Amino acid sequence: MQNPTWIIIGLLMLSFLAAAIYGLPLNPLRFRGPVFSDFNFEVLNGCTDANTANAESGFENIVEFSGCVLLPTPCHTLDANYNVRTTEEGQDIVTIELVALPSPADNVCIQVLQARAFEGNFTLNSLNFEVDIVYNGENLERFAAIV
Repeated sequence: MQNPTWIIIGLLMLSFLAAAIYGLPLNPLRFRGPVFSDFNFEVLNGCTDANTANAESGFENIVEFSGCVLLPTPCHTLDANYNVRTTEEGQDIVTIELVALPSPADNVCIQVLQARAFEGNFTLNSLNFEVDIVYNGENLERFAAIV
């Protein structure tokens, strides 16, 4: 009969080999399932603190963000794009880029700056992450959680 210690070591080596072959994460800080999901974004009425943002991590891995930006005209609409990447060190970086979309060319629009509030949230299954909120190339907020 073989020594049980060698059987356990052999099983561990096989599991690491299988993880390497199939590209599974070996980071113990990582949850199972997709890293990023359920992105929600909403534009609200006017606000007073232009070009500001904040983000915070809440219950059940939900990251909430909100803020206020100045749009070039009242006819512009605000939208958000996101990008998620993982560094070699295993940190997940979420970049939320706020974008002012122009109105159609045939619309006549008054040339006045318009402040718009926004809020949103997403699910992030990570204990080591950073969230950047960017508007017009300016980083409005950087929120990091490292466990």
